[in-house]
Amino acid sequence: MNDLPSPYAMGLIPRGAMGIMQTYRGCPFTCAFCEWGTLESPKRVCDSARVGAEFQGMAAAGVRAVLLADAGLNLNNGAFHNLRIAAEETGFLSQRGLICEVYPATIRPDHLTFLRQIGQAHVGVGLQSFDPAVLAQVDRKYDEARFEQTLDQLCAVAHVAIEIILGLPGDNPETFRRNFERARQFPTALRVYHCVVLPSALMVRSPPEHALDYDPVTLKMFSCLGWTEAALEREAAFLSREAVRSGGQAGDFFWVFPPPMRA
Repeated sequence: MNDLPSPYAMGLIPRGAMGIMQTYRGCPFTCAFCEWGTLESPKRVCDSARVGAEFQGMAAAGVRAVLLADAGLNLNNGAFHNLRIAAEETGFLSQRGLICEVYPATIRPDHLTFLRQIGQAHVGVGLQSFDPAVLAQVDRKYDEARFEQTLDQLCAVAHVAIEIILGLPGDNPETFRRNFERARQFPTALRVYHCVVLPSALMVRSPPEHALDYDPVTLKMFSCLGWTEAALEREAAFLSREAVRSGGQAGDFFWVFPPPMRA
């Protein structure tokens, strides 16, 4: 990865654009709804010199915030070490924004220290569902005992958004609505994504009983185990109303909710 040309180091990026950085490939997990774990070995990482050169190129281009396009900030120890070293050596992130994902079960004190030193850190916590039975259908786990403690720690150092998925196989409208309401009880933003059937994910890894029906072009889920087409459409309409009512955003594939107002 160190040999890949950097458009930032080459001065090809228009000034003022958001920076996009990838420090490693792949993911150690193989959740059925996601392609990250099937792309490439997560052992392929950028060294700290390469990351530092990217930061220097971004600084020259007037970049004020960086989107970390990795599976997660804390899912590759070597890549995180190199990112931290480059950030310390260049000071690039100390007055800038960083947008990243984290896996809540593997947050360590050094990740929290790193985020605390960012000018403005925005962290997505990809929970997908609070229901272990639903997560088991898509090869994902959830550490109930640790989640709230980890969330409190992250909220102390970053702007946090919980992320869940609408339309997962094995879920249903009642369970999803409970998950949605529970997510809105936390002092964080919420992002809800409409399930899509990705080629190296649900498209090839779902068992027949998941009964997937999806758009062949957009890959958007129409119906599946636990979801009729009408039920999925009703829940999507509910999310759109709630997003607008709360001052968030509604789209065809995602809904964004700001942190709930507190009395």
